Amino acid sequence: MAADIRERLQFRYGCRYVTSYNSPAGMTNAERQRRYRERRAAGEPVRTVVQPKDRRPRPKPWADAVDQLRTLQADYEAWRDQLPESLADSRTGDGTNAC
Repeated sequence: MAADIRERLQFRYGCRYVTSYNSPAGMTNAERQRRYRERRAAGEPVRTVVQPKDRRPRPKPWADAVDQLRTLQADYEAWRDQLPESLADSRTGDGTNAC
């Protein structure tokens, strides 16, 4: 029954369902809702994933990002300085000197 509904929806909307990590095939919204209600009726505990918040003051992440950009810039400058002369005089070398 559910596979028939999926096939009709796939034909109608031209999309494929993403398979869930704990089911052999993708589920329709109705199947997902039925499964949710069955778990709640069985008294299964609700599993939630809480991402830890970044509790640092705003300037700290900004300073970290600036430090990362400066590190990248130094790496790119070192790469540019090691270019062979044949590439340094080409469009590649000219493009790296523009910044």
